[in-house]
Amino acid sequence: MKKTNSKKYIRGKFLAFGILLFTACEKTPEILQPEDSRLSFYNTSQHLENAMRTVYGSAPLSLDGSSVREDEADIRFDYITLGEWGQVMFPVATVNGTFDRSFPWMSFLSVSPGRHSVGFHSPDSLHSLLTETEIETRTGARSCLFLADSLGVYQTLFLVDESRAAAREARIRVTHLSPDAGPVELWVNGQQLDMPGALQYRNTTAFISWDIPENQADTLLRLQVRSTGTDILGRANLSIKPGETGHIIIYGYYNGASYEDPATGETVTISPDFKVRRLKYN
Repeated sequence: MKKTNSKKYIRGKFLAFGILLFTACEKTPEILQPEDSRLSFYNTSQHLENAMRTVYGSAPLSLDGSSVREDEADIRFDYITLGEWGQVMFPVATVNGTFDRSFPWMSFLSVSPGRHSVGFHSPDSLHSLLTETEIETRTGARSCLFLADSLGVYQTLFLVDESRAAAREARIRVTHLSPDAGPVELWVNGQQLDMPGALQYRNTTAFISWDIPENQADTLLRLQVRSTGTDILGRANLSIKPGETGHIIIYGYYNGASYEDPATGETVTISPDFKVRRLKYN
């Protein structure tokens, strides 16, 4: 069940950032406590997505030993949010109480700063532990824990953002979680990004910033993900305003394959599902 002591807690509300999807929708300011850390979860594992679709079940997460029973779990990847974007986030940003799948603003839980234990569990009735990890959240910082897999072997990636975009600045970072795409190069608006080298699997870029003139409301970033040759693997466009941060997630398999499930020994066939997805917050 929930931890409520002074060291570990989950605040009983979601912090919805940037819900300015339509002119009729307004973002209500949240009053954050000084000790707040903000935490989000994102699944890029096709292995887990397929398991959720098979049983029409949610995949619970445990935080600091909280319950993983599906009818009690506070945190879960919910199969009903798979949608056309093929992504699973928790929490999911909502507009007027309805899931928004057309433009994925990030939402965050409030948790106590410090070390936390997170477990990812199967969506079947057993809720078996798939993998677990230790993370450390920081005061006032936003963080995201990604679940990935390569041929059925689960892995995690934990990213922390302790900074903010400047008043007339927009910025992005790019995270590579595609198991078979190989190293990739990134191009924005026809220009290759200046990076130390190609972006490798389970790595992320530093924040890349653009100044937006005073007379300009936003800027459109046209992103291409290329192999280290000339092939364009995927594209995404992101309209971003001053003060906003974009997070581009590269994931899914570029090629089809089959493998033996490490847990069951069964043969699993995977379909190409390479994606370049956009997240955004401010």
